[in-house]
Amino acid sequence: LEKKQSTLNTTVHHLNQTPRFLQDEKFACQANCPEDFCNCARNNYYGAKCANEMNDVCVAGLLPECVPTDYVYYYEETYCKFA
Repeated sequence: LEKKQSTLNTTVHHLNQTPRFLQDEKFACQANCPEDFCNCARNNYYGAKCANEMNDVCVAGLLPECVPTDYVYYYEETYCKFA
């Protein structure tokens, strides 16, 4: 448990220092991702501002369709846990 917590703390610290996918100017909507999520992400850049759209993506199990593989864990742990 301590090892998992340490790994999570390291990951969260690193991610807090690094822009996430929605904050990346290279954001590109994937073909299977809902358009309302894509529009919100394009216009706002922060997941928190797209909470409703992110919730819909999480509940529908479409997160892997909407963010690159490297970011799935972050968004699952940050947003989808509360969906």
